[in-house]
Amino acid sequence: MNKYLNLLKEATEKLIELNKTQAFENELLTKAPPVLWFGDNSVTKDKIVTIGANPSREEFLSENKFKANERLINGKSLQYLKNPSNRFKLLGSEHDWSSILKDKPLQEEIISSYNEYFRKNPYKWFGKKERGNELSYNVEGFINGLDASYYDGNRKYQCLHIDLMPFPTISDFTSIRKESEEHVFKNDWSKKFLDKLIKVIKPKNIVVFGRTNVEYFQRFLGLEDIGKPHTFSSLKENGLKSSAVYWLFKYKDIDVIGLSVNLGNPKGFNKKTLREFGSEVNQKNNAT
Repeated sequence: MNKYLNLLKEATEKLIELNKTQAFENELLTKAPPVLWFGDNSVTKDKIVTIGANPSREEFLSENKFKANERLINGKSLQYLKNPSNRFKLLGSEHDWSSILKDKPLQEEIISSYNEYFRKNPYKWFGKKERGNELSYNVEGFINGLDASYYDGNRKYQCLHIDLMPFPTISDFTSIRKESEEHVFKNDWSKKFLDKLIKVIKPKNIVVFGRTNVEYFQRFLGLEDIGKPHTFSSLKENGLKSSAVYWLFKYKDIDVIGLSVNLGNPKGFNKKTLREFGSEVNQKNNAT
């Protein structure tokens, strides 16, 4: 547990530092701690880690980014979700980010909320658990083809999700990419933190979503080339194609699957072709 608590404190120190910059002062959610991972990291199953950009504001906010920004600019507090479906531990009125650095019970509550995430009401980006003959959609649909799941069950692998930048922001990552480059990625903070996090989780495989995130991950690894791209293509019931490009490469001794598409918003795919995509990638990866 201590190794995770130390990483939480390290991320919190970075969060406090970011909040002092002009670039992030109206972006960070003052009652939201860093999100190191999503999913049950306490299980003994082998793990697959999926990687995105940064946690969505919708994990914490009941307002859209425009209303939230207006509220912050006018010096008003943000409105957080106040119902039993809260996905992560929120800091109460008696706590701020500095409390995380010195309050071990609070640290443990935050870590516990990561592990409980998929037992609550996970964000639609991930997809719902497969039920009976009803296939899953979104990311869950794809990773089921890898014999993995974010949820409890009989799959071979337990899946966890992490992000290149473990800080929820009001804006989408694409809108703050320049600021993130300058304050999070440029000095290799994100690279080093991600390396430590992956090292303690010890996944069997890593899946990176979206061409931009694959490029970041490639840069973090110092790889000039991630090999020849593979192409997935399958016909849907309506005769239209589901297609995507993917890469298979290594992070140290871990197999990495880089996808050209963000399967949290799988445009052009249905449940059937998402499962087929995951199955094809799994077979190709196991054959290399």
